Amino acid sequence: MWINFASVIYLGAQCDPATIDLCQIGKNSVIQASYHAQIIKTSNGYSITGQNLAPDGINFQTVLSNIPSSVYPMPQAVFPVWGALGGRSQAVFVASDSKIYALGKEGLMINEGFTRGSAWGVTSLELPDGLTVCDISKWEGSAGSLGAEDGFLAFSTFAGTMYITGSGAPAIQANAKNNTWTRMVLPAGVEVKDFAAGHRTLLVLGNDRKLYASGPFTFLGSGSPGSVDRLTLMTQPNISPNGITQIEAGLYSYFVLDGDGTIHVLGSNEQGSLGIGNTDDLQYWSKVGADCPNGILQGVAYISTLSTHDNRSASSAILINETIMSWGMNDNQSITSGPARIITCPIQPEGNNNSAVAVANGGHITPYVNRNIQICNIGHNREGAFGDGRDESGDYGSYACFNIPGLPEICGTQSVDLELEKMTTNDSLEIGDEAVFTITIKNNGPGASTGSTVRDQIPSGYRYISDDGDGKYDPGTGLWTVGPLGKGKSDTLKITVRIKSTGNYTNYAQIFSDNEIDPDSSPGDSSKNQDDDAEAKVPVIPCPFEAVCKSLSDISVNSCEKLIPVIYDAGRGDAEINVVFADIVSCGELGIFHTDYFPDEMDCSILRRSYSLTDDGQVVKQCFRDFTFLPDDVGPDVFCPEDLIVTCGDPIPDPVLTLSGKDDCSDANAFRVTDVTEPILGEDICLTKAEVYQRIYATEDQCGNVSTCIQSITLEPEFYIPNVFSPPGKSNKVWTLSHSANILLLECKIFDRWGNLVYVSKSEKPEWPGTFKGEDCVPGIYTYVLQYKNTREEIKVKTGEIALLR
Repeated sequence: MWINFASVIYLGAQCDPATIDLCQIGKNSVIQASYHAQIIKTSNGYSITGQNLAPDGINFQTVLSNIPSSVYPMPQAVFPVWGALGGRSQAVFVASDSKIYALGKEGLMINEGFTRGSAWGVTSLELPDGLTVCDISKWEGSAGSLGAEDGFLAFSTFAGTMYITGSGAPAIQANAKNNTWTRMVLPAGVEVKDFAAGHRTLLVLGNDRKLYASGPFTFLGSGSPGSVDRLTLMTQPNISPNGITQIEAGLYSYFVLDGDGTIHVLGSNEQGSLGIGNTDDLQYWSKVGADCPNGILQGVAYISTLSTHDNRSASSAILINETIMSWGMNDNQSITSGPARIITCPIQPEGNNNSAVAVANGGHITPYVNRNIQICNIGHNREGAFGDGRDESGDYGSYACFNIPGLPEICGTQSVDLELEKMTTNDSLEIGDEAVFTITIKNNGPGASTGSTVRDQIPSGYRYISDDGDGKYDPGTGLWTVGPLGKGKSDTLKITVRIKSTGNYTNYAQIFSDNEIDPDSSPGDSSKNQDDDAEAKVPVIPCPFEAVCKSLSDISVNSCEKLIPVIYDAGRGDAEINVVFADIVSCGELGIFHTDYFPDEMDCSILRRSYSLTDDGQVVKQCFRDFTFLPDDVGPDVFCPEDLIVTCGDPIPDPVLTLSGKDDCSDANAFRVTDVTEPILGEDICLTKAEVYQRIYATEDQCGNVSTCIQSITLEPEFYIPNVFSPPGKSNKVWTLSHSANILLLECKIFDRWGNLVYVSKSEKPEWPGTFKGEDCVPGIYTYVLQYKNTREEIKVKTGEIALLR
């Protein structure tokens, strides 16, 4: 008989304040705690107590007191709708007149320029234009207790927008200010479904069912934390089909309550507040209890974690049986009796621990409210923290409860008996027919229901088609959000499905959460014998499924490690159904997929692919194809480096380290050079003529096969220059020269023995016939001067003698 505050209760935009039911909780907290203070939501406003919460905002309030009241006055018929508590201590409320009221230490959550001192009263901070209290779906704030002005106040609207203000706002949303409201920037198309304000961090659940976060030390679930000043998509936890039912943010940490009753956690864990069995930070999502002796914590209905404190971090959970489990820093016995210590796994605190409705972690205290209109406290009773009138009475190591003065109704504690009925098509149906499930929820009283959710997860035998819930039913999570129901009232949802050929045809539904207390059933406990659950089964005429396997020829492969995609369906892709199966008789939608069997290393006796035929997602027939292993004993086919011409005196390029190519053993297209063989060059090589030698490369593939290739390297001198010629002879009637292809000849000049220039050429191949100005030159010794550019782009000069004979 626990409650879950996951349901969204719409007040209706621009409503008449007189129509507001203060216990339409929505996603707002019933109880909040911070250091030595707490506030509790009741049917006539709020009850408050603790440090800086006396009417003057300076002294402490020692007795739980109601707002509005004579000491906390408000205009006639005006009352606080939503409240936020933070730091040490400031409380900020938005009231039914759409004005914002504050009490306590200035500047913690809103700019002190808006408040009129620390005393209780209306502030000058106004809601954004066009918005009233009726547009607000959630109101929450956070502030540290050590005096740093890093707190902020935020609220979301039923339209899916969100606003923020406060000194710490710029770290959460770039360009936000502390003297006005700033609209949070959301990814395109995303609306705020829920949010949680933690210490210098913000967590948002979007209407796309994804989580977003921001803050100066933000864990995104993908590695080390960093500064993120705008809402950023996180790595998502592995949420069950039951969906997310609650989110909370703590000290640089995040808590996500899964509909399966477990808690996903991420972030800072220095004081064990993640409850994972150690104090290591979590850079990736895990679950509470993951490394604890009792394993993952199960059966959780409600979660809380410290969010408005700089240290002493701790967390709590209310289980389906209405008891509390807590973990983290046990400071001043704020979790259980005994010395201050870190408790890394969930434990059950001592004392009066039962009938819990909501719990809050405040660092020094961990109060909870129960369905007996009581507040139950544990921890450090100082400065009015407990509200029992016994200030400075020391630490309480076990829970003690007392009635709230005036006995106001604590929101969520009213008794409401909700009943669920379910009907469906009575006649037998065939595969492919449509069926309609009709779910009716009824309030048998004695009080009014302010909101609930029903879970109807469509089973595998049906395919969801539509519903008449006007957006209040989510086929992904199976949750139907039910609005307020007065005593004796009911609401109905119709879900249309199509019958699949195989699967489970029993459709189960249960009231998943309830804002009040159900006296004779426990929502969300998967029971089958209470009035909050119902099921229906459709009689379905079986499908006469038939199919045969076609004959599939073996395929030859040459690798034990992977199947080379040489068959028709190219590796991991789905095959064509009619290639593998024949004579198919089916009632549903067919599909096909395959899986490969990979043998152990060195075992090449079996290589097999299994083809699975599915009917509406269920495997109904399998066929197989074997693969013949043909060992590869040929090395890779590589491309050797291009042949080289190297001028004598220049360095020979080093061998390459890898060669490109292809191979049957693998898909590799580059191969490491395992060996290079080169000849030993003699000292006189290349002095008189060009020499050619071979460089041999060896490479190896993944199968151990070796192949080689040869690169030819030609060494040649810079010039070949004759030193004698005899024109007009037949073989050497002109003097000329040749040079390496790596040389660029710029100029050739020839001088006689007296230094007179007799020939000049700028040709790559000069030719001197032994004449000057058409006259034969006399025999003798002549000098040539060559100017050229070498391979290093250097300008060089070479000289020598020529003997002219006649």
